[in-house]
Amino acid sequence: MRLAVYTDYAYHRVDGRVYAERAFALFLAQLARDLDELVVIGRLSPEPSKARYDLGPVRFVPLPFYRTLAEPATAMRAMARSLRGLWRGLD
Repeated sequence: MRLAVYTDYAYHRVDGRVYAERAFALFLAQLARDLDELVVIGRLSPEPSKARYDLGPVRFVPLPFYRTLAEPATAMRAMARSLRGLWRGLD
């Protein structure tokens, strides 16, 4: 079974591995063990990493980053560019 999961979290790449800022990633990493493939789709942050939760053996599809929904113009542009990434994640 294959599963795609989208979260509106910021993810970080550190030494080729993807980390999340929220502990929900621990659940996803455990879930991945019982699936043929788990695809995580989320915003890839260009900022220094505050993340500490390793996603483990999942395929990560990065989406454009925006800092906050309080800047609606920036967020809407990033969301529009995200459509291609979402489509790739469902491939």
